[in-house]
Amino acid sequence: MLEWVERDALYDRARALVKPACSVLDIGCGLRPQSIIPAPNVLVCVEAHAEYVAELRRRFAGTTTLIIHDRVPECLAVLPDRCVDTIFMLDVIEHLEREAGRKTLSECERIARRQVVVFTPLGFMPQDETGETDGWGLHGTHWQTHR
Repeated sequence: MLEWVERDALYDRARALVKPACSVLDIGCGLRPQSIIPAPNVLVCVEAHAEYVAELRRRFAGTTTLIIHDRVPECLAVLPDRCVDTIFMLDVIEHLEREAGRKTLSECERIARRQVVVFTPLGFMPQDETGETDGWGLHGTHWQTHR
């Protein structure tokens, strides 16, 4: 389903559309894993940037959240079919090369039991980060480029 939603209504509309889930895979969560499904029983975050991973592991130490330091789509191939209820890719797919994005979507369809939630800009929006630090003051500028 594709639906246009104004920016200030997006979060509330997403919460209304997303089905409840006990297990969530959040791909490319950066420093802010999804919050649309609050406190799932299992939250698995896949993040490619080591500095973000270190911060996530610190923040989620002692919880049931699993942080995986790897890239998509490569890391998804080892996951079994229908192993999580919901997959989120929020502001992620535009950072992948086209073929990697297609492969990632295909893998998500295989892995998700209930739904795959993707949020991305409408059309190509150039974003080429420069400088030493990203918006979080860390060294993830390479990962912020839109491809």
